[in-house]
Amino acid sequence: FYKQRATWEPTFDADLAKMSLKEYAQSDKHVTNFVTRTLLGHETEELTPEDVDLAKDILRRKFIVGIMENGVIYEKSIVRFEQFFGWWDDYSVLTNTTINYCHYKKINDGNHIGSTPTKDADAAAIIAARNWADMELFMYVKHQLFPAQALLPAFQ
Repeated sequence: FYKQRATWEPTFDADLAKMSLKEYAQSDKHVTNFVTRTLLGHETEELTPEDVDLAKDILRRKFIVGIMENGVIYEKSIVRFEQFFGWWDDYSVLTNTTINYCHYKKINDGNHIGSTPTKDADAAAIIAARNWADMELFMYVKHQLFPAQALLPAFQ
């Protein structure tokens, strides 16, 4: 969606601007499993279940994760990052009204500037199927890693 409108970007592709979400999802312009590929450095190779396990291990060992799926989880993610990086205490987050207002606005307004793509169940199903590794990675983060990291001493 972004690349359809980002004419200022060097990677802008005029062909993308003409595509529906479903057409894009079915095209070779859609980079499948981008997150998993990036973590592993596998640009074109076929991914395996073992690759997904390795990506999960990399996330578990090297990353503090956050989720932008809904307001409550997103808010917990923001707090987690503030605590981990020391901003929670450095900026008196609990009592700083400016920071609290920014949190409130960001969480309530969402993270998109301008319009978003029209929802298309067919396109979503195609994207999910083509990104099976990233979907498995997301489910791991959401249901296992994110809750487990909440138990780390830094977040108690």
